[in-house]
Amino acid sequence: MRYARLLLLLVALLLPVSAEASRFRGDRWLVGETIIVENRMGQEWNGAVSFTVNAWHRAFPRLNYRVLHRPGRGCRAEPGRIVICEVPFRPGWAGVTVSRWKGHQTLTGLVRISRTSTGVMWRGTISLYDMQTLCHEFGHALGLNHNARPDQSCVAPGSTRISPGSFDRQSLKLLYKRTGKP
Repeated sequence: MRYARLLLLLVALLLPVSAEASRFRGDRWLVGETIIVENRMGQEWNGAVSFTVNAWHRAFPRLNYRVLHRPGRGCRAEPGRIVICEVPFRPGWAGVTVSRWKGHQTLTGLVRISRTSTGVMWRGTISLYDMQTLCHEFGHALGLNHNARPDQSCVAPGSTRISPGSFDRQSLKLLYKRTGKP
């Protein structure tokens, strides 16, 4: 048993890993289906959530969204939805995304934001940092991983982008090109 594990580890280390493979996990939403995006953050977030969803739709129009604004409905995942809610985290954590999938089909996305309300404000109510976090976490909900291109991606740690960049568009095309359907 121990030798089998060692052999498996050696094979894994020797196999080449393409740069493409690290862009995403392989799970994705069904193309052609409408993804319900539920904003449970509060009314002041309506514009920010709509802006983010529209920006991702412009970056990759093959995915369709319907945004619902339902503040105060809790913070739990629901099938066929990306739920965006506020959860206070310890200092240093701005947000986290949890997705559930079956095979390679994404079933739920839960985007948790820890609102900062500090620094430069976006349209007067939401901080630019919160907008960056929202774009970043929404990218994770669509299936993208971190990358090292903060100038071309809002999913890169340290990025100051509030909308997806060219690397995000390319990554989504690669992810959803694989078969179109999981």
